[in-house]
Amino acid sequence: MLFALTAARALGIVTVGFTGTAPGAAAMRGLCDLVLAAPTPDTPLIQQIHITAAHAICEVVEQKLFGKTP
Repeated sequence: MLFALTAARALGIVTVGFTGTAPGAAAMRGLCDLVLAAPTPDTPLIQQIHITAAHAICEVVEQKLFGKTP
């Protein structure tokens, strides 16, 4: 994952990271333009937060691209 983020950054691609509060995520955070860090170390809860956020992001993108409303 870090290799991909490093390559994306070198190409000028905007990077977004989804993580939790684990200390190991610090290296990823430094390579991301935007970070969604769930405020917990609990993996199942992190995943639930990320899934919800991803759905919200998709909804906004759909609205912007296709003018769809809920």
